[in-house]
Amino acid sequence: MARLFLFCILHLFFCITVQENVYLITAPKTLRLDASEKVVVQLFGYDQETIVHLYLKNTLAPGYKEYASQSLKLNAANNYQASATLRIMPIDFPKADRYVYLQAISSAFTAHAKIPVTPVNGFLFIQTDKPLYTPEQEVQVRVYSLNEELRKSRRTVTLTFVDPDGIKVEIIDMADINGAKPLLPPFKIPLKPTYGIWKIEATYADTFKTTATAEFVVKEYVLPSISIHIEPESNYINEEYFESFQLKISAKYVHGTPVSLADIFLMFGYSSPGETVMIPATFTKYMLINGKTEVNLNIKLALSSMPNGPQRLSDMKENSFLRVTVFLQETTGGISQEAELSSVKFVETPFTLSLSATPPFIKPGLPYAMRVLVKDPLGKPVKGHHDTMTVMSRGDGIAYFICNIPDKVKEAEFTFETADPRWSQAPLKLKAESYISVNHRYLYIDLPPDSSEVEAGQYINIDVFFHYRDYLSLKTFSYQVK
Repeated sequence: MARLFLFCILHLFFCITVQENVYLITAPKTLRLDASEKVVVQLFGYDQETIVHLYLKNTLAPGYKEYASQSLKLNAANNYQASATLRIMPIDFPKADRYVYLQAISSAFTAHAKIPVTPVNGFLFIQTDKPLYTPEQEVQVRVYSLNEELRKSRRTVTLTFVDPDGIKVEIIDMADINGAKPLLPPFKIPLKPTYGIWKIEATYADTFKTTATAEFVVKEYVLPSISIHIEPESNYINEEYFESFQLKISAKYVHGTPVSLADIFLMFGYSSPGETVMIPATFTKYMLINGKTEVNLNIKLALSSMPNGPQRLSDMKENSFLRVTVFLQETTGGISQEAELSSVKFVETPFTLSLSATPPFIKPGLPYAMRVLVKDPLGKPVKGHHDTMTVMSRGDGIAYFICNIPDKVKEAEFTFETADPRWSQAPLKLKAESYISVNHRYLYIDLPPDSSEVEAGQYINIDVFFHYRDYLSLKTFSYQVK
């Protein structure tokens, strides 16, 4: 459970600027090769029809090469707003080039911007029939290829099978995929493969650099007769758990019946990059009854038995994990089984704070909404609740703040911290500058706090607030949904 609170410092600024005619050109930050990209042109304060010519060029010099162009007619009939669709064809664009110039020319103004071009276009997905294979088994692979509009693509795809040592075992080209296509014949695991995690890397054969990766495991797999499950009380260990950390151990036969009586031999230690240390003094015997037992680990006491190793939590190297090995010996039948736990991380600050869907600019006189995402060391959202003094993270790990920004503000500084001092959480700082409107007109769109995820076809309620000078009339406003 994560409680967050907020400090806010506001710096005052006063500015007045008046401008009669204003134009706004909106284009993607990055243009995709062979994609239909939309450029929107809006005019404010104009009362006569204006034609705007849009060009995509390799240079602004006279000997330019034109990749795409379109002319827009803006007038009162279309509220002085229109959009153009520009597309850079792969055959026209040199592979060595990385940028194009977007140029807008009209009788009233001329403008240009340098925009990067990326060959990443479309989407690739790889699916295998199962996650685990043994030698000489066939790997059934299906490849999905979609263009930037999520429609079926017929581009040729290259599949590369890579073993755990990074060796490319086989390279296969798949042509005419048409959306989804299985690999025929299937890839066959060698008789004597390298055991471990294999990768399938997919790329488009020509022009585009879209990639995808899938993984599967190859090993000699023997189904255990007993399944052991080790459940830690938390997926991290901080000062709160350093002297008392609970484990729940359960064991079942493959047919689902709990193991009635068994001896459990447990030992634990720690692993860090480059080394694994098991502490002999922690070797302990427990009794498992009716398939369950509970164990309490005193990690601080265990570390004190090894004076040459880390003694405190702060002594642990970065990315260190608790390592627990369990050996089960059935009392009646003599069946034995081993299990291991290595996913519990040692941390001084158990949570990471980051911003989510938070605008980089504040707007004077309007509310400023901030969403702080709280995650645990394994990257999972931390759930909390709300109270009157602090903001609690929700089930999706997001804490929602709203700060009312006074008028005449230049910038604001925010500091987010966890409220419980036991967590020793590093604060998250946000410095937001004021968005400056030449006519002192500001627009704020208020999304519901629970709108971090929206499903297709779902309706959401949006509140729109305006802030502008009384002597400057506001007739229309425009918005975009991306």
